[in-house]
Amino acid sequence: MASSLGTAFGVAVSAAIFTALAAVNVFSPIPFLANGQPDPLRFAAAAALWFNVALVVLAALAIRIGMPKQVGAAGAVAPTES
Repeated sequence: MASSLGTAFGVAVSAAIFTALAAVNVFSPIPFLANGQPDPLRFAAAAALWFNVALVVLAALAIRIGMPKQVGAAGAVAPTES
């Protein structure tokens, strides 16, 4: 459930960023002129993609910081055999 919920929120926020930036005529620091595609559309797609990259980096950092560094650290109980 948590994985599906997280995915749904990620998709919803990315779509909201894309829709908001594509709808307005924002200044793009990166000129896109290929294929005759409008600049705001490409800028909105790039911004939404970079938001997803930032979430991946944040998740990787959370895992790196949150996982214990060694097995049995901090008073963890070792499993017993039956």
